[in-house]
Parts: sequence; structure tokens; C-alpha cells
Amino acid sequence: MKNHFKKISKKTTWCEKDFKCLSEKGCSDCKVTSSINGEIHFVKCKDEKCSYKMSYADGWICTCPIRKELYNKHGL
Repeated sequence: MKNHFKKISKKTTWCEKDFKCLSEKGCSDCKVTSSINGEIHFVKCKDEKCSYKMSYADGWICTCPIRKELYNKHGL
């Protein structure tokens, strides 16, 4: 799993959360509730200030490439 994290982190060079999702504890701030074609990820997010969170209808979607990859590949 750690090797996969290294590959994911190469896709982006900056993260406002200091790559918290790639830590052993993982990211508990945002939970993916559903996904459409592995591209659009609906989330329940505790972090009100996250710049990756975008309003969509009456919910939120996540645009973070790392968060999306973790969900698509590992269901996390």
C-alpha cells in the first residue's frame, strides 16, 4: 500500500492538508458517500474550509486527486 501512496503523491505537488490522506491514520475529515464513473465523488465533509470541496445541488463533491484515487483504487 505504501508504494501506491508514493505513486499517488506524484500526481500533485501541493496539498493544503499536507497529504493527510496518505498518512497511516488516513483522512477522516471527508467520507465518500457515492461516486459517478470514478470521476465525481460525493462526500460528507467535516472540514468547512477545504478548498477541494465544491457545492453541488444540496451536497458536496470532492475535487482532490488524491482523495479520488484512494476511493477509486482502495474504497477508502
